Amino acid sequence: MKESVKLETDLVKSVKKHIKTTGQTIGGFFEIAAKSELAGGLLGKIKEDPDLFRGWKDNIAMSIKDEFAKHRQLNGKHTSFEDMHRIANNGAENFLKLLIR
Repeated sequence: MKESVKLETDLVKSVKKHIKTTGQTIGGFFEIAAKSELAGGLLGKIKEDPDLFRGWKDNIAMSIKDEFAKHRQLNGKHTSFEDMHRIANNGAENFLKLLIR
């Protein structure tokens, strides 16, 4: 007896939108997704590709640098340990927001 799996509605909508815009079949989409997952997904790709690793590193660094520049503009040159902690967290948050946009 075959079992069916109920997928989350938003996930189904997202997959349908993706296959419509790319012209893929649903089977093709899941085959690519499974291969990607088996190959380590995004983290595996970053680990294996030096150019991709560098791109991610550079983007994270720029997010923190941008946040630091904002801080210096508002507060001058003095930066405390607490400031650095806040700057790093804000930079990381800004990077993640850009990533998931």
